Amino acid sequence: MGYEGYTGWGDAEANADFNATQGAGKIGGGGGGGGGSANDYMTGAINTIASSFKSVTPYETVNPFSFDAALAKQASTAEYSQYYDEMLKDYTSAAERNISRSVEDQQKTLDQLAAGKDYYTGVERRLLDKTINTTNKGYAGNGLFFSGAREKDVRLVNEAYNASTGNYETNYQYNVGQAKTLAQRTQENVNTAKSMYARDTERAKTTAIEQGVLQRKSEALQQYEAGRNAYYDNAYA
Repeated sequence: MGYEGYTGWGDAEANADFNATQGAGKIGGGGGGGGGSANDYMTGAINTIASSFKSVTPYETVNPFSFDAALAKQASTAEYSQYYDEMLKDYTSAAERNISRSVEDQQKTLDQLAAGKDYYTGVERRLLDKTINTTNKGYAGNGLFFSGAREKDVRLVNEAYNASTGNYETNYQYNVGQAKTLAQRTQENVNTAKSMYARDTERAKTTAIEQGVLQRKSEALQQYEAGRNAYYDNAYA
């Protein structure tokens, strides 16, 4: 007696049915003596079905997964470095241009302040000289050139001139200081922003390269899994 009910079945179908039903309804065969027990028949059937399957070497043994991380990093670096390096170069160029313009603007301001000072002091000096000359002539015409009154008036004129030019000099120095401070702070801010941008760009580039390596590894794993599936499909075909 055997599992004649599986006659004509494919190996895979027979194995699946037997595992699900334990061969129920498939036992048949001629009579005669020397029949074995039900367990003997079942064991024989299992062995027959199991022997029909091929012995396949695991795919991992035939073709172990291999991923060249160094080569993947090299390829990812080549892909992303140029982009981020160009971004940094463009930003740095713009930053240097802003610093250069700041220096130019500072110099223009200083030149304008110096020109204004020269003009003012020149006008005031001429006015002083004219006032003193007029004063001297007036006292001389009245025969009082050597009088104390003339000296007093001349002293007062000089004091007024010194006060006026002194105030102007104070304002001038303040404006010069402001112009220099503005330029200095502009340059400091630009340099700080440039350093921060360089830092952030380098971080972004590093992250992009790492993601590129992971992407390549994921693609390699997908290809490996596809090859693995094809290997077993062909082995059991």
